[in-house]
Amino acid sequence: MKMDEKLQWALTGVPARIGVGLSGGADSVALLLALVQRGKPGLFAVHVNHGLRGEMADRDEDFCRGLCGSLGVPLKVYRLILPQGCGENRSRTDRYGAYQIACDEEGCDTIALAHHRDDQAETFLLRLLRGSGTRGLGALRFEQRWGDMRVFRPLLTFTHQELCDWLTDKGQPWVEDETNGEPRYLRNRVRHELLPLMEDLVPGAAERIAQTAALLQEDEDALTGGWADELLARNSGDLWLRLGCVDQTPEAVKSRILRHWWEDSPANCAPERCLSVEQTDALAALLRAKPGTRCNLPSDWRAERGEQYLHLLPPENQDTVSFDLVNGLRCGGLILHVKPFRDELVDGKTAMAVPRPILEQCRVRSMQLGDRITPVNSGHSRPLREFLRDRSVEVPFRRWMPLLCRGQDVLMVPGVGRADVPAAEPGEEIVLLQWTGPMPWIETEDR
Repeated sequence: MKMDEKLQWALTGVPARIGVGLSGGADSVALLLALVQRGKPGLFAVHVNHGLRGEMADRDEDFCRGLCGSLGVPLKVYRLILPQGCGENRSRTDRYGAYQIACDEEGCDTIALAHHRDDQAETFLLRLLRGSGTRGLGALRFEQRWGDMRVFRPLLTFTHQELCDWLTDKGQPWVEDETNGEPRYLRNRVRHELLPLMEDLVPGAAERIAQTAALLQEDEDALTGGWADELLARNSGDLWLRLGCVDQTPEAVKSRILRHWWEDSPANCAPERCLSVEQTDALAALLRAKPGTRCNLPSDWRAERGEQYLHLLPPENQDTVSFDLVNGLRCGGLILHVKPFRDELVDGKTAMAVPRPILEQCRVRSMQLGDRITPVNSGHSRPLREFLRDRSVEVPFRRWMPLLCRGQDVLMVPGVGRADVPAAEPGEEIVLLQWTGPMPWIETEDR
């Protein structure tokens, strides 16, 4: 079978409406070209300029613009402002966040990434060194979820060299990221030192490692039978897990649920950052610990045991999450709908009416020091932390739950309550704000 035919066979099952993560490197260029050959309807590319490599990053962006222009593929470019020395974990997290934004803007929920068989072998070895279980050693999957986004990796059966050779035969250039050779990254040392040594000792080692990863994926799927995903769909979100769903399960089952939860969360920002055996045990120990007990997890994340939930806590130095309001937004599993107000009955918890000029002064963001709220009909403001404490909202929820804010005045806490809002002036448009999706913090309100 020719390489073109192999690539088209590999794309079987990949949706037509899809974005492509395009770095400009050989692997992502090959993936884009293969998808173009399949047909362009619904195809778009996403390039993320992290701004950490100066002129070389701009060179990559220019190359991607030129490539997509010549192929007739729409390109979305996002420029990130990242602190120097932030590390590849933060870069990867923000890159996936940009993919999510791009998909939302395109009305699509799917991104294709160009991980290949060598990446699969490297990931297996990195996870083996960390002491992973069967799910972790299964490494990269053909299809996986990241938040609200589906991630496809159709090139897992191809080597990097095969993709380079295919592009060369077609006369298609690409760009090289010079940081891929830097030995300070463990993945690069596995790629340039460990794997070549293994291939020298046992030719075909990378292929056998990838085959082993695929077998372990099958074993894990057979052991869980899909029940873990169903259980988590009913009892968890990106950053929370209902304790009651795992209390009475055997230890081996607990471990699998916790690993599934971690790997499907935004915290799992890097393939090599799966939970080690020790971290899985520490996370499981929180199930029996006192509320407020914490443990450390990969990439400076932590977990905390609440009264009714287990929480994932982002790194302490992570920026406040903040969103502009246009016609609505998605935040984790929540969706904020913005539409004309038609005299609907609003409860002040999941829905409220706001004059358009007030809304235009608002942002949706996470909690900040000094935030205050003037509860409806109270006539006076109070610290938001006290407002949430009186309603028994577990502390970890307060760190990331989305708030509708006008400066430091909080106008609405989804599922909890709203503030007094100035009445509309004559002739002003009034809009309806409505939150839908899981709000686990409200389950604790009447405890």
